[in-house]
Amino acid sequence: EGKKLSGWTIEQIKRHCKTIFDMAVEDKHLRENPFKTKSLRTKRLATSPWYRMKADEYHQLIEVTPTHREQVAYSLFYTAALRSAEAFNLTWDSIDFEKGIVVVVNRDGTADIPPFRIKDHEARRIPLPKHTLDLLAQWQGEAPEALPFVLLTAERFERVKAKWRRLRQAGQPWKSKYVVNNVLRDFKDRVKRAGIKPVGKFCVHTMRKCAGQNWADYLPMNVVKELMGHSNISTTAEFYSTVDEDHERKAAMAIQKLLDRKSDVSVTYEANIG
Repeated sequence: EGKKLSGWTIEQIKRHCKTIFDMAVEDKHLRENPFKTKSLRTKRLATSPWYRMKADEYHQLIEVTPTHREQVAYSLFYTAALRSAEAFNLTWDSIDFEKGIVVVVNRDGTADIPPFRIKDHEARRIPLPKHTLDLLAQWQGEAPEALPFVLLTAERFERVKAKWRRLRQAGQPWKSKYVVNNVLRDFKDRVKRAGIKPVGKFCVHTMRKCAGQNWADYLPMNVVKELMGHSNISTTAEFYSTVDEDHERKAAMAIQKLLDRKSDVSVTYEANIG
């Protein structure tokens, strides 16, 4: 669309190309990989620091958010790592309250419902905590009847339908982000009301990053990759390996715990060799 590609996008494309050409060399279709030359070699770009919101700050945000609909949106960002377009394209039939999961999957368009395409193309299942399921249940009891989308108001749904019909008739492409409206503006207001003072970048997408880092603290990286919907585990490892003060405290505690057990280990060892 005439937009200049960001440095991140260019490096991602180069990485994917390098992988493809590596396979071609391995299969003897090529003698060498052009993406290993100095001019095309991938570069590691400096990451902008982002603010990791703590759980108590998240609860403060929920408390100052006036509607259950908005609370559900923030909970899906922070506890399920949904992207904005994924959350606002979510339909009620994608949520299994009995199993406690949400499914993010591609959707074909109909006369009234626009299509949806996942960023990295692969569907994923995300387990939801009781907190998020409770918010969803509360909102479902208040949500407009016969409205398939979880986070759209009746007014917004009508506007989305009108735009979808107009573009479809004109043969123009539909983008999943078209359903999203005023999310960042409202989010900034709620953050201010909650008294949260972030140090570093903090936007709606940052809440997804928080979810990824929270998972990474407790789960294997391959599991985090699947939950985040990344196409490559290197992306997960690169962006969700933040070390903060809490990690540093836990590291010191772990070593101290090991040192406190020194005498027990020594006794066991001597007993074994005796």
